[in-house]
This record gives sequence, structure tokens and C-alpha cells, in this order.
Amino acid sequence: GSGAVLWCTHILSDVGPTFLSRLYPSQGGGCIFVDYPSGSLGYEKINVVLLDASGNLAWGRSVEMTNGNWTTWSGTTIQSSTGDVYVQGDQSSTGAPSLSYGFMFKIAPTGDLRWYKLYGSGSLPNSFAHASTHARELPSGDLRFGTRSVDVYDTSGTHLSRIIRTFSG
Repeated sequence: GSGAVLWCTHILSDVGPTFLSRLYPSQGGGCIFVDYPSGSLGYEKINVVLLDASGNLAWGRSVEMTNGNWTTWSGTTIQSSTGDVYVQGDQSSTGAPSLSYGFMFKIAPTGDLRWYKLYGSGSLPNSFAHASTHARELPSGDLRFGTRSVDVYDTSGTHLSRIIRTFSG
């Protein structure tokens, strides 16, 4: 790399002020842009945009978050070998009492939302391993999220296992 700009694109968000946006690699050299609701205002959507290797829009999807407005979101995104996009994380509500859930949703290669699932009872430490920036597809096709606390899911969003590693020093 010479540091030359290969392409540039402008993506509009419909969730209001953006507090956290991330780019993830996609198949074929493109990228997945994910725009998260975060901060003190409370938002109800997560925007996911797939761009090809030239920066052209393949599809965009705005996913409604369940159970009202949410103030925080942390997690990660991965595209599987089949082209499906999985967004995983945790969310905290703005209402009283404040509730936290783990969640995941799946977007098909066409950009259609396949499913959205909440995990847990509203008390995040008991319901979902901490959201992570690390995700990968296992040889079986299952999805692995996390580093220290690891959760494994199948492609239908069924939680298969959790490993919580402790380190002594």
C-alpha cells in the first residue's frame, strides 16, 4: 500500500445522531457498515449496510430493536461463508427498570431480515456472555463470539454452549 484512496462513499443514517459505527470485512473484499444506537437519547434501530469491493451498495437494512428504546449497544458482526450476516451484542433499555438482554439477528445475502432473537431474562450478566469484538465461523458452520467468555450458536440462533475462561497470574 501506497495509502491511495480506492473508493469513498457516503452513507446516510436514519437513527439520528450516530455515536458508534463500525466496519467489518465481507466476502469478496467488500465491507459491512453497522451503525449502532448509543448514548443517552435512546434509539430503536440498528442500520446494516453491505458494500461490495468497489464501495457500491449491495443492500441496506434498518433493524428495529425490540422492547422499546435502548441506550447502549456493544457487540460484533460477522458474515458467514454462505453470505448471511449475523449481528450479535447486548442492549440496555432506557426505561425503568433498566433491563439488559443479549441479542442476535440474521440478515440473508439478499438483505432480508431472517430472524431477531433476545437472550436472557433482562439481567445481562446471567443471560449472555459479554459482547465481544471477536467473532468467527467454525468449520461446522456454527458461530463463535467472544474471547474470554465464549458463546457458540448455530445458524438458527440457538445457543449451543458457553465457556467462561478464568486466568490466574
